[in-house]
Amino acid sequence: MRPEMAMDFSLPCCARNCAERWLARVLLLFVLALGAVAPARAATVQLDELRVDRTIGGLFLYAQLNFKLSSSIDDVLRKGIPVYFVASARVMRKRWYWYDEELSRAERHMRVAYQPLTRQWRLNTSSEAISGDQLGLGLTRYYDSLADTLAALQRIGGWKIADLAALSGGGQQYLDFQFRLDSGQLPRTLLLGNLGGADWNLVVERRIDLSQEDAQ
Repeated sequence: MRPEMAMDFSLPCCARNCAERWLARVLLLFVLALGAVAPARAATVQLDELRVDRTIGGLFLYAQLNFKLSSSIDDVLRKGIPVYFVASARVMRKRWYWYDEELSRAERHMRVAYQPLTRQWRLNTSSEAISGDQLGLGLTRYYDSLADTLAALQRIGGWKIADLAALSGGGQQYLDFQFRLDSGQLPRTLLLGNLGGADWNLVVERRIDLSQEDAQ
């Protein structure tokens, strides 16, 4: 009877040891997974220039961006998957008694795509959202390299963001500018697989006082 009793009491202990070893392996895999994700660095976008010119034709924006694409974005593009960018400009008037008033809003949508058959890069620019093959009525330009395409993408010149009539009424006015990678336009499979990395968080924001710009 005693050997049988000893055998009965040893089984739960063995089960506990197996469970502890299994849990330790799971925790180790989890820590290793965190370590693999941790080195990803956030993509940085520099705004070397941002200014506006007020003429009789309206308010025009000029900007010079400076950034490099991460290896994951570069790989996606070279596989023929387009990547989308959005630049937005809002002209606001400060109000002490309520939320600031939006006087004008403008957006510029850009689509970068590689065409393997012709080995050319295509840059589509439109004032409306670009969805899939619906490229809209915007401008289409072709380049021989990704570097040339990015140089054109990062340079914004003479973009009309407001009519002068919309800016009448005086008050302290300012411009909110944003440029970002539009991850919502990417395929769902790519969203689930790659967008956890910080290198896909490509964005820059800047605010300038239009009264100071006018004084220059």
